[in-house]
Amino acid sequence: MYLFPKFENIHRPGRLRRFVEDLHSGRLHREFHGEVFNDRANEDSEPIPMPKDPKMAAKMMAEQQKLERKKKDAGTAPPESVFRKLEPNKNRYSLLEKDEL
Repeated sequence: MYLFPKFENIHRPGRLRRFVEDLHSGRLHREFHGEVFNDRANEDSEPIPMPKDPKMAAKMMAEQQKLERKKKDAGTAPPESVFRKLEPNKNRYSLLEKDEL
């Protein structure tokens, strides 16, 4: 079961239709398992109001840029493969040692 991201946006035109299309296409399933899609990352977020103090504003801008860089770098590397680590269990298979033949 997949939840609608922000229920207050359900009355915006096209949001419910797009959610149902994503459900049928399998996109929600892939997002659930960790695949990152950057095409709709900031569509529901509202801009943060900047403080009047210039030092605080510069600090907030630097933090926002750092977060954006982290988001871009987070989804670029594929997960490490465990296929190379797979091997037969030494206790189960005796065919390799040939004691039974």
